Amino acid sequence: MTTSNNIPSQETQPRYHYLDNLRAIALMAGVLLHAGIGFSVITYELWPGANKETSILFDYWIWVLHTFRMPLFFLIAGFFAHYLVSSRGLQYFVKNRLMRIGLPFVIFWPLMLASLFGLMIYAAFYLNVDTPVIKLIKFAIENPDQMQGQKPPLSTTHLWFLYYLVMFSMITALANRYVKNGAGFYDWVVNPWVLFGVLPLFAAVVMSRELTPHMAPESFIPSLSALAFYGLFYYVGWVFFVKQSLVAIIQKALLWLTSIAIIAAVLFCLYLPEPLTLQEVMATMGQAPELTPVHAFRSLLTGVLAWYLSFLSLWLAYRILNRENAVLRYIADGSYWVYIIHLPIVAYLQYIFHNQDLPILLEFFLISSITLAAGYLSYALLVRRTPIGLLLNGRKKKPLNSEVVKEA
Repeated sequence: MTTSNNIPSQETQPRYHYLDNLRAIALMAGVLLHAGIGFSVITYELWPGANKETSILFDYWIWVLHTFRMPLFFLIAGFFAHYLVSSRGLQYFVKNRLMRIGLPFVIFWPLMLASLFGLMIYAAFYLNVDTPVIKLIKFAIENPDQMQGQKPPLSTTHLWFLYYLVMFSMITALANRYVKNGAGFYDWVVNPWVLFGVLPLFAAVVMSRELTPHMAPESFIPSLSALAFYGLFYYVGWVFFVKQSLVAIIQKALLWLTSIAIIAAVLFCLYLPEPLTLQEVMATMGQAPELTPVHAFRSLLTGVLAWYLSFLSLWLAYRILNRENAVLRYIADGSYWVYIIHLPIVAYLQYIFHNQDLPILLEFFLISSITLAAGYLSYALLVRRTPIGLLLNGRKKKPLNSEVVKEA
């Protein structure tokens, strides 16, 4: 994983507006996803704030979005990792990643964990929320002697992606220190047969060991499957920085990539897993599911969608988001903060609306819009011009061409 000697210096490197904007969209899509998952049929028994009314229509877009949102995010993260190493050096890269990713995780993870757990207790005893997860928590608190010493595993919550980004950053630093011929693989990686064939098949094999067509490794014990799955997206993003002809390769294959992705998405929705039970998940935790033909086919569709929709998102962002825009820049700047704090807000609103008899689409709209409004309002008033904003977004600088650039 070495850098190329032909990379432009920091002063001559362009600003990758489309990747900044796409990264922000991927984070904001997570807010909508968590707001919508409360209405999911499949995860009703697993989501603390599940609504009494559910719709399979929510499952369709939630699970398709799940297949590629975080893979795309890690791909972009790998790109900007190479950007930092090439423009500032390995030592700066390590310091930057620890400050911009590691420290926010250390600061915000205990706050998010405490707030989410506190809200579940509040929902159980004061809001009469009766979802299976909340009822289990209430039972455990009221009957600790019947739990036989069982405790829920310590979760990294929705900030698990920061935990893995720190690991990938350290792996990147070690690889750059000790691997001297990594650039020899770059041409092989951007071969269309590898991009559109080998990578989806590898993803399918890894996902075949997952119960659901989404991997959210929230345990503090690193998951080898997650390291392999997301790590490959991170590595392809690393290669993408040098081989930016990847966008042109996607362009040449655009018609059939789009066609296959649409067909795969339709089939994926037709073969979604059956509704999961809390008892089933607890009994099989840490175990690979039975590899039935349906599960293998669903895993193949997941692998195809993860890569193809990521590639199509890159191409689409390059075409329509590759420009400087004050509104887009503000959204991108605030997206990191909004994503960090959004889940407790979503959870609280889901508990509040749990017993409300409102149209399902109206509840989803209210939960999503209130969460985003609260997130960006708090960013404007409490974060943007404060040390927290400096920690999350870095110090803005003006290079020689007077274009405002923030640290990647």
